[in-house]
Amino acid sequence: MNAIRLKSARIRLEAASYRKLHRQVLERDGWRCQFCGSMQHLQVHHLK
Repeated sequence: MNAIRLKSARIRLEAASYRKLHRQVLERDGWRCQFCGSMQHLQVHHLK
C-alpha cells in the first residue's frame, strides 16, 4: 500500500524578514551546502 504524503502549508515572510532569515541560515551553515559542501548556487529554501 502506498502512503500519500500531504504537503504542509508554506509560511510566507515579508521581504525584509526573508532576507534576514536567508543570511542567518547561510552564516549558520558556513556558507556551504549541507548536502555536498559546495559554496556555489546556494538555496536556503530547499529541505534537501
